Amino acid sequence: MASGKAGLWSFKKSHWMKAVFSRLLSQSLYRLKPLVNQVYLLVSEGISPEFVIKSQGLLYHPICSVDFRLRWRLDERNGMNRQISNKFDEITIEYEVDGPSSAPLNLVFVHGWTCNRTHWRAQMLAFTDRYRVIAIDLAGHGESSLGRPEYSMPAFARDVEAVLDRENVQRAVLIGHSMGGMVILHACRLLGDRVVGFVGADTFKYLRDDPSTGKQFEQWQLFVNDYDSAIASVVSNMFAETTPDELRKTITEGMISAATEVAIGAMKGMADDIPLFDLAAGLDVPKYAFNATGRPMDESAVRDAGIELQYLPTNGHFVMNEDPEGFNRLLNEALEKMLD
Repeated sequence: MASGKAGLWSFKKSHWMKAVFSRLLSQSLYRLKPLVNQVYLLVSEGISPEFVIKSQGLLYHPICSVDFRLRWRLDERNGMNRQISNKFDEITIEYEVDGPSSAPLNLVFVHGWTCNRTHWRAQMLAFTDRYRVIAIDLAGHGESSLGRPEYSMPAFARDVEAVLDRENVQRAVLIGHSMGGMVILHACRLLGDRVVGFVGADTFKYLRDDPSTGKQFEQWQLFVNDYDSAIASVVSNMFAETTPDELRKTITEGMISAATEVAIGAMKGMADDIPLFDLAAGLDVPKYAFNATGRPMDESAVRDAGIELQYLPTNGHFVMNEDPEGFNRLLNEALEKMLD
């Protein structure tokens, strides 16, 4: 690997990168040469080294510890990527599983509107040693199949239920981002005492609203009237001024490439949903919301529903991607309380 070392140390201007590659080399992880070369090429093209490593999931520095995890740990485990065909509509649901089967809790990650399970990569990597982790592509999203007559929140909740049934999950913590927060509330109702707690990521914004007449309905109407303008506007408003350009680009490209039938269908599914306050308030489990600072929401409704609300310093919508260390720290603290 001599030639590889010569190329790596051309990064002398970046002490952070030098330390990372030194750690890799000292551990004799020679089979990572193609991966390391990929990082080298991306950085050579002007992409931030820290972003390539931390946001793209090649390496991750979880919960502010010096404990680098490697993406191949997820990608190369036999049987990690799985799929199931939903009994009620035969839609194929893709999902990932990792971590010990004897773990005290199963962490189930549910993405948001027009997103996919890879948005949870930093969390999957950070918690896989202690917990069993499952990340799901809801119907019509990511690698899951299309063709559902309606993309409603209860139907998405059945996707979650189907995966947990297949994996024989009995003690689950449901973690949902944005629309995924609505989905996990419905999933809690389906799963009953198999759920030991739930966590929302920048979600539960207007729990008292009637979606059929409130903000969700207004957004759906915008999509019906002018889809291209609506999706461009909605997606751009999800980011903060401080959002790294690469992160903004990656997420935006993924969202606007979603199938139109899914984007409009899921938006209609949110608009057709029931008011969620009573559902959230009636769940007798530990409840958390880790939200962005400064984004509009009805804070009193969240607290009145018994949800412990904490804010992350970012005001971007994708809190688990914009501040993965902060998000994971809060999640780790919540999980520790659930285990007490």
